Amino acid sequence: GKSFADVEREGVTPFLESIQAELLAGTYRPQANRKVEP
Repeated sequence: GKSFADVEREGVTPFLESIQAELLAGTYRPQANRKVEP
């Protein structure tokens, strides 16, 4: 996983692109402590 500081340092766009790629590949698993309610 990445901390928020890691995301800020690397930039949000690459982070979002990596999540999008994982979602498309079906490999994305949200962390238990990071639930987002729809």
